[in-house]
Parts: sequence; C-alpha cells; structure tokens
Amino acid sequence: MTSKNAFDIMKDQIRDKYEGDPEWKAESDRLFGPEEASALWHELEKSHIIPEPEADVNIVSVSANIPTHELAMFKADLLTRKGKSRFVIGDISELRVKTFIDELVEPYTTFRNRFAYIRWDAYNLPVPDSSADVIFDRKGALWHIAHNYRDTQKLIETFKEYHRILKPGGSLVVDNIGGFEAYLKGLSRERQLEIALKTLSGIRFSDIYPDAPMQYEPSTIDKIRTLALAVSDNTELIITIEDLFEIQDIGEGALSVKIFTKK
Repeated sequence: MTSKNAFDIMKDQIRDKYEGDPEWKAESDRLFGPEEASALWHELEKSHIIPEPEADVNIVSVSANIPTHELAMFKADLLTRKGKSRFVIGDISELRVKTFIDELVEPYTTFRNRFAYIRWDAYNLPVPDSSADVIFDRKGALWHIAHNYRDTQKLIETFKEYHRILKPGGSLVVDNIGGFEAYLKGLSRERQLEIALKTLSGIRFSDIYPDAPMQYEPSTIDKIRTLALAVSDNTELIITIEDLFEIQDIGEGALSVKIFTKK
C-alpha cells in the first residue's frame, strides 16, 4: 500500500472536522503551499531573520492547523543546520495530527533536530520567556483577533505575549501579501457591487476574483491596519507595537511578510 503524502493526510483530517472540503483551505493551499513556505524560509535566512546554520535555533508556530508549511521549513532547515533545531508547533484546533506526525515528520527528526506539535491557546503560550528565535503567525491568532473579534486590546496582549517568548533580537513573522484591497478599489462600482452580491451568496472566491493578482482576502497586516483605522482610540496599540519591536518588510508577492524584531 502506498503511503499517503502530506496533502492527502491533511485533507482527510480537515474533512473529518468540517464534514467536507472547506473553501478556505483549498484557497490557502493554492495561494501559499509548502513550496512557498520553503522559499520563504530561504528568504528569511538570506535576511538573517533565521539564525546562522552553526547556531541552535528554536522556532514557534502558533496557529499551524495541519503543519504542512512548518514541515517544509523544517526540512529546508535540515539541509544546512549544523546546530540543534527545535520546531514547536501548535493550534487550538481539534484536528488530529498524529498520523501526519508519525508518517511525515518523525522520519526527519533526530536527537538534534526536533519537531513537536502541541494543542494550545495562542494567547497564553506554554513557552518559556526569551526562548524563541522566530515566531510564525500566518493567518493565525492575530488575523482572527483583528477579523473576528475586532479587539485591539486582545491584539496588544497577543503582541506582548509574543514579545515575552522571543529572545532579544528574535523576530515575529506575519503574512503581508498585498493585492486584495488594491484590486477591489481599481474595479468599477458595478463590478464591486457584483462581487459583494456574489460573496453574500456563497460563491467560491476563485470564481468571484478570477483575475485577482495574488490574494483573495486581506492579509493579517491588512486586517490589523484596517481595525486600527476603524477604532476611535488606536494609540495604545500603535505605541505598544512600536515600543516592543523594530519593524521591517521582507519578500515580494506570495513571500511578502512583515517582521517584528524584539527590541
């Protein structure tokens, strides 16, 4: 019997939970899959966000769901890492990942190179202070706080939690793919109305936006920016982020991220 690949196992687990194939996962995989995750890892290496291969490295991904992207990064790192590597991955989801870990992750782990999956609350991470070199939050906790909760205070608390577990000089990596808002604004009023009506009717995003350049929903950074502009008092959020982190942009297109480096 042929062993299932990462995508087969991931799809089985998601189907079990959602009783079918949710549109968001198909769109996510098409726009940013394991190949892009590996390419992003190398971009971060070139920008010295990832510690040098001679050093030990501790990576935390806070909202991984099925960790296909993290596995791609782990495998990419193993090609050059001379120091020890530890990837700690988690999610609040009830998805079962044991089969994924046993069949697709364990063959790559050694005494020096570890990959652990933990079910946790991203807003209260069971991670020691000043222990992480890099934190990944791609369409994860920050996105949900800004999009679903629209809670600037919770954003502040989460940025502080990430700051707590980062080493001095460690970095938080957040998705910053552009294109969606600019794409919509460039359309006629008639086309914008058509899109709004189709969105309400539940038509697939890829059918609504067949000619969109990159992104079928706002990035995490877009969501945070939109929320900050919408609330009457965003001063504490802006000041907190600027006090805690140095901020820079890295990458282009699907690899665009914003980097928050702990001061």
